[in-house]
Amino acid sequence: MSSSHFALFIDEFAPMDVVRVDPGKVLAALCELPDPRKKRGVRYRFPHLLVIMVCSVLAGATTLVEMAEWAADTARNQLATLEIGSPHATTLGRVFERLDADMLDRLAGAWAQGATPLAAVALDGKEVRGAKNGGGTRVHLMAAIDHGTGAVLGQVSVAEKSNEIPYFSTLLDGITDLTGVVVSADALHTQRKHAEYLHGRGTFYVLTVKGNQPGLHKQCVDLPWKRVRAGNRTVERANGRDIERTVKCVSIAEGINFPHAAQSAQIVRKSRPVGTRKWHTETVYIVTSLAPGRSFSGRP
Repeated sequence: MSSSHFALFIDEFAPMDVVRVDPGKVLAALCELPDPRKKRGVRYRFPHLLVIMVCSVLAGATTLVEMAEWAADTARNQLATLEIGSPHATTLGRVFERLDADMLDRLAGAWAQGATPLAAVALDGKEVRGAKNGGGTRVHLMAAIDHGTGAVLGQVSVAEKSNEIPYFSTLLDGITDLTGVVVSADALHTQRKHAEYLHGRGTFYVLTVKGNQPGLHKQCVDLPWKRVRAGNRTVERANGRDIERTVKCVSIAEGINFPHAAQSAQIVRKSRPVGTRKWHTETVYIVTSLAPGRSFSGRP
């Protein structure tokens, strides 16, 4: 991880919702990361610097200076009990230049997995601002995110001339136990082999169905939605628009040719600029292996 990839570190930890973080547990989780520095002139223990980096970002730091200030001011007493000092921002910057980013991802993901019980995981792909790969294009990451805390449980870098599909199982293999967990993903991952992989791990899926799967999409469209009563309807105002969402669900024991699909849902989203009368309507379909009567955690 070079200094230009500082954004990757921020991107991994900053999205987490408010959580109680014990610096001692962070220290224990990251102590296996090898120290890339030469022994001569080392003043601060490497795991101690990692604790400062992670905990300060969780507290809202977005620059090296803010990390150093957090260690020197906000958390001085708490860190002192672990014999952790207050490094200068330039010291943190030099460490960022040498970090083994892949191993940090694995250790940080393992720590996040143990922070809270997993119920639902979302797969999300995105480009990282401020970070570029060898070809000069933006770094594209595919991440597994805990719905409950927003924590990144694991992430992989997608090759420049590839897409996310080949990395699906690789990413989820990094999560030790997915039994009973609900995994959601966009239409790109609505693949038969992905459904089989999740079923094999005792996991439930919620997958979006769009035009990349025309046969499955038509089957979802042709379900008797007019005879299905709406199960949920929400109304909100956001970003200067009025938004209405209506959700219908139907069991599909027969009639859908997709592995282990138990239900399909139709989501109708209507939106319009505030103060206008013309609605824009979008209809999206999903398939899920969750059977009727199952809670979001996959348990009855």
